Order: sequence, then C-alpha cells, then structure tokens
Amino acid sequence: MFYVCSGKNKKEFQKLYRMICNDGDDFLFYESGLELIKDLSSGYVSPDLILLEYKVFRNFEDVMYRLLKSMDLKIPVVMTGPSCQSRLALARCVSENEFALDFQIPCQTIRKIEKICTFIREKCIFDDLSEIVLNENTVPLKDFELPPVENNLLAFFYENRSRELSVEELEKQLDVKAESKIVRKNVVYSYISRLRNDFNKNLLSQMKIVRTKKGFYQLIISKKEGED
Repeated sequence: MFYVCSGKNKKEFQKLYRMICNDGDDFLFYESGLELIKDLSSGYVSPDLILLEYKVFRNFEDVMYRLLKSMDLKIPVVMTGPSCQSRLALARCVSENEFALDFQIPCQTIRKIEKICTFIREKCIFDDLSEIVLNENTVPLKDFELPPVENNLLAFFYENRSRELSVEELEKQLDVKAESKIVRKNVVYSYISRLRNDFNKNLLSQMKIVRTKKGFYQLIISKKEGED
C-alpha cells in the first residue's frame, strides 16, 4: 500500500509507519497540506490511504472530502486525533469515508485502518499535549493514568485554560456523532463529570472545571497555599 501523510509531527508518522507497514508498502510525508492537494490534483501522487494529523487539519476534514470528490479520487482519509481513541473508530472512519466519497473501501484498506486506529489508541501517539505544568512542577499526562478520551479532554481544557470553552467546542473535540443535540450535550456533560471525579486523585486535585455560565466551562488550576 502507498500511504501519504501530512502534518507537523513527522516523527510520529514514521513511528506509525514502522509499526503498521509491511515490506513493499510505501510512505510519503508532506509538511504542507497545500502541496499535498496540488500533487493529488495533478496526479503526481495516487495513494491508497491519506493520513492527516488532527491538530493541523482538525477543521479541514470536510474540505478534504469535497476536494477528493471533486477530483473523483476514491482515497480514504484517516485523521490521527481523538476519533482514533474510540473503540468505534474503525466503523466511524469507514462509514464517514464511504458516505463522503460514495464508494466502498476495499477489505485490505479497512484492515490497515483498523491497525492504524488501534496503534494510535494503545500507544497514545499524536497526543496534542504530553505534559502539564502544575505550580511550577511539570507532570507528564500519562502519569495521571486517565482513559484515552478523558486524557484528550484534559489536554484540550489545559491548552485553552485561559478562556471559556463552549459545549459545542467540547462536542467537536470529543468527536460526538449523535444526531440529537440533547444526546451530544449529555455526552459532554458525562465526560466533564468523569474528569471532575478524576480530579480528586493525586495531583489532579489542584485542578477543577467550573461552569462559568450556561453552556460554557473553564479549567482552573489552584495555587499552593502561601502562593500569591
């Protein structure tokens, strides 16, 4: 198979490639998404699978599907972010691609997508954030031993700790796919509740998620006693 990848984290793509690829498979990395699109549209590259780094292309997935369809290219797209953390990742990825590109993905490619999702989930590669600073102490996220989805949610709250986050933003970060708006919100509330329960453990007790106003939440990190 021929894999084309794009994003900022080339080392993680190389790690993924070494773990999932067989002899005869090929790999091409693009730092620029625009260069990738240019080569796809010109026919310079014709991969079996496109891998995009979630942190870079998180708002670009639908655009990529439209571009591929306009060029009549039946190439599945896999995003390397939170959607891969779910055990439903394979079914979701396959159904989204088949719906967006109007074709049936070959069984061989589905097996590769499954290996990609499993490896990303189990090895926690492509984490947007690997550590948190709590009162001048740097703590690796993995030390909190959170489930993958809660780990991702904590990282997102931490990266945006200077502002309020809307329920809609959190839905997108958690990759909630339910059709019902009420169900989507309840999923977000459920994970916030789980994270709050986790905050009672060890160093996490220095953090809390507060509801700033209806539909908005923010991560607050408390200072140690005696600190100004």
